[in-house]
Amino acid sequence: MAFTNNCRDTSKDRVAKSEMDEIEINKEMASNSVDMNMDQFKENEELKTCGASLKRKEEQFCKSKPGKDGLCWRHSKEPRQQENTPVVGNIVVKTTMKELREIAKKEGLKGYSRKPKGELLKLIETNTAHKFTREEVFTKKELKTIAKRRGITNYSRLGRADLTELVKKNIENAHVKEEIKIVDRRDALKGVFGTITIEPLRQHDMLTFFDVSQSTIASTISDALTKKKALKVQLVLQVEMVKTNPATGENIYVIPHFRSTLTTITESTDLELEIAFMVEKVKENMAKYMCEGSGWTFGHIEKLEIHQNKFKPLNDSSYIALPKPLAQKKAIINVQNTDQECLRCAILSALHPEDVDKNCTKRVGQYKKVV
Repeated sequence: MAFTNNCRDTSKDRVAKSEMDEIEINKEMASNSVDMNMDQFKENEELKTCGASLKRKEEQFCKSKPGKDGLCWRHSKEPRQQENTPVVGNIVVKTTMKELREIAKKEGLKGYSRKPKGELLKLIETNTAHKFTREEVFTKKELKTIAKRRGITNYSRLGRADLTELVKKNIENAHVKEEIKIVDRRDALKGVFGTITIEPLRQHDMLTFFDVSQSTIASTISDALTKKKALKVQLVLQVEMVKTNPATGENIYVIPHFRSTLTTITESTDLELEIAFMVEKVKENMAKYMCEGSGWTFGHIEKLEIHQNKFKPLNDSSYIALPKPLAQKKAIINVQNTDQECLRCAILSALHPEDVDKNCTKRVGQYKKVV
């Protein structure tokens, strides 16, 4: 009996030992799975964070969001922002919507009440004589970027208005030779008429470029006026525009030309005011292109061209026959004079239609009796 009891005890011990071994194996497997999950978690966290070691804190790592190279902007060796990328402000009209609607109402325009500001401006300018000044406006962050690139100091705590004034003064005091390159291509007629090109030596925003170029534009036109009493002037700005193709993800580049109106400049012209009008027209055309261009954004300024052409005033001339399609309509009076008084004959024919023979309106003798 004693032997039998000992065998039973031994079998119980074996069962208990096997159960204990199984429990230990299960614990070990659970521990290994936890370690694997922790490693996977750490790997995922490393992908979501920079992971660069911090110099000031030992055994601690940067938890900032990584960039393309796996590091954040503080630890990345890639430049944060290319220095040749221009800062572009928003070209805006400061006239309020209330004022625009009042103008549209006074002018008798219809369908203006529900139009957004851009369409309302276009409606008023297209159908009336009103023209609105467009200004380039920068945010405080953009002004700080401009100040940094121009080497201005002590600007970090300034407000937006003071910062704008500081940047403007820096631009006004800048040396032109360091900002722009002037290429004179005038050959015809003793170098008065032709094209003068202004190219930026470093990329500027629109405001800076035109402010720097202002003195060059004015001096170029003034020099031409000393040789000729009058001339026609036009500004043409060439700007690279960029748009992303949504289908392929590739960038599309174009270089449109933004022109001012062809302006007559004489010795009595307010030159500063006329240049301001021409620059305003260039900015206006550029703003329209960016609004209607479906995604076009400002790339960089290529160059500004100053076109100076000969001014030909209207003079009295002799009789010129009407084109055949107009003459067949028999609705236009064209006095057949042999002298240089076409304008005088035209005015007399308009003022005295009842005093002449309707069958002989072309004869100049019909109008001598009413003089």
